[in-house]
Amino acid sequence: MLIKREKTLIKTPTRKPIMTNENNYQALSAALKNADSIGIFSHVSPDGDTIGSGLALYGALKALGKTVFIACADPIPQKLLFLPGAAAVTQNPPKAAKPLDLAIAVDTASYERLGVFGHDFSRAKNTAVIDHHKSNPRYGKINIVVECAATAEIIYRILKENALLSDDAAACLFAGIVTDSGCFAFSSVTPETHAIAAELMNGFKFDAENIIYNTYRAKSLQVFKLRNAVLSKCKFYNDGQIAVVSIFQSDLKDTGAGESDTEGIVTDGISIIGVEVAFSLTEMPNKQFKVSIRTKNYVDANDCAAAFGGGGHTRAAGCRLSGNYYDIVDKLLKVARDRL
Repeated sequence: MLIKREKTLIKTPTRKPIMTNENNYQALSAALKNADSIGIFSHVSPDGDTIGSGLALYGALKALGKTVFIACADPIPQKLLFLPGAAAVTQNPPKAAKPLDLAIAVDTASYERLGVFGHDFSRAKNTAVIDHHKSNPRYGKINIVVECAATAEIIYRILKENALLSDDAAACLFAGIVTDSGCFAFSSVTPETHAIAAELMNGFKFDAENIIYNTYRAKSLQVFKLRNAVLSKCKFYNDGQIAVVSIFQSDLKDTGAGESDTEGIVTDGISIIGVEVAFSLTEMPNKQFKVSIRTKNYVDANDCAAAFGGGGHTRAAGCRLSGNYYDIVDKLLKVARDRL
């Protein structure tokens, strides 16, 4: 006899207030005050939150007279180059004989996501992690990890408490919030997210409409062609409950798009009525695939990603897998089916 399992609605967990990190927050404030040389590190395949949050912190520390740089292993996407200070983000940070006084990983869910700068981070005299991913293993000496819509929310509080907010910092933080909240549409958005955005808009001078356009709505012709090409080949499984979007190197070549242009395509899959789990697979060199996962009601995306060593949030997560494309799809489908 076949027993039908009852589905359990998985709600996005209520975040713990930032105050639960108060001891770590105080430790970070002391570390920022005492450090002379500081490195800020964004994650590989950077998005608006890691860059916006990092730039806001970078500008504030520069204003304090600190010797500071901001680095990312991958280039900034074209759509983020308008952000104040974006030119400061480097892939070649200055090489110093002595370790940094303080290294800060911003919006970086794991040590591996630092890419080639993991060594620079780990050899620093002091390390801090500021992040909002629930999968974060707390790999810094100081860890401020809060589940919220964007790391920019956490950076906002840090800068506000230290009277370090400025028009440029506000613009960068607003961009980070818009990016990671899906322009305030994702389930991770709370009243506090809206309140912070409102405080930024009311208290500082920046063009919110232009930021929303550039970070959320603007698409190059190459991105438009790429989305059309890969979404037209989207495959569905389990009576339309699972969507799989595949992006191969040939798709990028045919449309003139780059790897960073694949960001957000998976959202089109999860937006379809009836789809509970959406995967996007982007072919990388050396038979690797970057996998983005989005879920709707009954499946925890972070749980799916964790099965392959990845992580993220309840509704959005990711991982990397190596091997044959069809074998990888089969593995992803099994993980989704086991949780539906």
